[in-house]
Amino acid sequence: MKVTPRMYAESLLAYTADAKREDVEKVVANLVSYYSRRGKLRILDLIGKELVASLKARDGMYPVDIQSAHPLQDIDRREMEELLSRFRKGQPEITVTVDPALIAGTVITVGDMMIDASLSSRINQLKNVLIPNS
Repeated sequence: MKVTPRMYAESLLAYTADAKREDVEKVVANLVSYYSRRGKLRILDLIGKELVASLKARDGMYPVDIQSAHPLQDIDRREMEELLSRFRKGQPEITVTVDPALIAGTVITVGDMMIDASLSSRINQLKNVLIPNS
């Protein structure tokens, strides 16, 4: 079985819950040494990112990616945060990317759910109805 960065992160979190600081430091040092000897230090960055994501999730935060055709105004961002808070418990951590190819609207991704409210998506849907197999 292949051990993924997420599995390492979850194991580290479980281990560190009751461990002494020096024991945690030894485990981390051994992990760094192991991947360093194999020339695979990049995996440590992935483990670190998964660890941060797991800690945020434990604290009730969750990532939200918003692609917008135009930059969001502060009021739009606050409204999105408020709506997301009603939709899901916890604090949304919003990352906004401007993508002019959307023409208008947004694409919101929360976990494995995506809401595509972009004009480009609507145009493609209409094209597929009017011109099948295109």
